[in-house]
Amino acid sequence: MASCMSMSNANIGSKQMMKLLLCSALLLPLYVSAETALVIYVQPGGGFKMLTEGGNTGGAGIVQFQQAAEKPLAIQLLPDGTAQCENGMLSVASFSLSFRHAISSEKLLCGASWHLESVSRQRWINLQPEISFKGERRALMQLASATRLQIGHLRAQTAGNTASTSPIYLDLSAIDSDASVLSARFDKPALGFGEVGDTRDALASARLRITKTALATSNALPYRLGFESTQQSNNQWQLRTPSGEESMPYHIIIAGKSIVPSDRIYGQLPAGEVTSEEIEIQFRLEGKQTRGMAAGTRLTDRLTAVITPEG
Repeated sequence: MASCMSMSNANIGSKQMMKLLLCSALLLPLYVSAETALVIYVQPGGGFKMLTEGGNTGGAGIVQFQQAAEKPLAIQLLPDGTAQCENGMLSVASFSLSFRHAISSEKLLCGASWHLESVSRQRWINLQPEISFKGERRALMQLASATRLQIGHLRAQTAGNTASTSPIYLDLSAIDSDASVLSARFDKPALGFGEVGDTRDALASARLRITKTALATSNALPYRLGFESTQQSNNQWQLRTPSGEESMPYHIIIAGKSIVPSDRIYGQLPAGEVTSEEIEIQFRLEGKQTRGMAAGTRLTDRLTAVITPEG
């Protein structure tokens, strides 16, 4: 997470990037025959895309099983891995999946058998998938030790014990693994040293608030803080005129220590939801650095605070 600050006759501003995952309940286009895998892709923007792999597929917007003539059929939705049946749905973390009969709207309950009586002619059983998501993206990201998880399977079995299975996968590969769990904001929209003379140093201060986002867990969160500027030179912070012809160094001080561009500060946000802390930052410009400069010279810098979660 980066928060930008313009310095000395200067602006301190904050630039934050946020990703919003919306709750959704979708009917997804899909056709599945026996031995076809269902793959549900979690999209970075918050939606889902369901595709099929293997077998015969089409675009009828249904999951389809064939019931042979004169034979009853039993269909089950069963969990795998860390998934479980919850309130009749196949659930893992904040994600839930269910199916309904396309015509009768009867729900296929997770863990239960759906028994279909025999009929005189072969027919297709059409199931509509439904997804619900609570919007807690961080819960899904905690599963990301594997990018594709088998969370369950559909099983169809006839009276003659002929069975077909369609595994169901949750694919997390499209989720940005670097989605921000930290945000940063300076407390002032602008910061200026004001007028500086060759016999008088100038001081200014600002506070940087570091906060967990809703994507972070409730555990304590270690972080690494550094600062960057395109004008830094020889491991020093530099103010420059708009033309770039003149410059002077300045200092960043945190907890009494001068911080140079190569330094990193390590901290930890406490356990809890959306916890935060503030860091007091002082900026010092030595008056002697202005000697030889014309009165009214204006110098600026743009500083970026870079906060990286650790561990």
